[in-house]
This record gives sequence, C-alpha cells and structure tokens, in this order.
Amino acid sequence: MDKTTPTALTVTKRARRHSKAEIAARLAEYRASGLTAEEFATRAGLRPATVLSWDYRQRRQAAPRPGSAFARVQVPTARAGTVTVRWPQGVEVEVAVGLDEAAVVRVVRDLVAPCWR
Repeated sequence: MDKTTPTALTVTKRARRHSKAEIAARLAEYRASGLTAEEFATRAGLRPATVLSWDYRQRRQAAPRPGSAFARVQVPTARAGTVTVRWPQGVEVEVAVGLDEAAVVRVVRDLVAPCWR
C-alpha cells in the first residue's frame, strides 16, 4: 500500500452514562417485565451485559453481609478480669479489661480483616 491510499478509520461509540435514578428505574422495569436480560436490553436499546451488571451491583449492595454488624461493647470501669466478644458465627475473643482501646481495635481489626478478602 502506498502513502497516498486513504485508510479506514474505526469510529467507536462511547457508552452513555446513566444516573443512579435512571438505573434504578430501568432495573425495576426489567424485573417487572419477566423478560430475560437479553430480551429486555434489546427492547430498551441497551447491551445485555449492562443490564446484568446493573442488576448484580444493585443486588450486591442491597444484600446484608451476614456477621458484619458489630455491637457496642460497654467495658466495665474495673480494671480486673476480661471482656469476651462473641460473633454470631460462634467465634469468641477474650480481651483483658486493662488493655487500652487502641489495642482492642487492632486485635478485632486483625481478626476481621481475613473475612473481607
């Protein structure tokens, strides 16, 4: 090919951004329609992957994470003994009452961190 031959340019269409309200409305329509994601997307002028992605993200954000809630612990003013923290899954951590608050936070954070990986 010589330098005077024009080349074809590929023009890609940029995806349109949708507001959170619009996404919520579209998902409500999708779920009420009884259609598959592909059928709904075709009728709505969307890509099926977009509809499935929105649906997945919304369901994941709405679902409560089991065992992720913490209860406030009242530490007695006495400096003797221990405090036991129990999770619903049966895990228990016993902490010396005299331990400072920052140390307790580090212990709990280090124990919980592997659960979020």
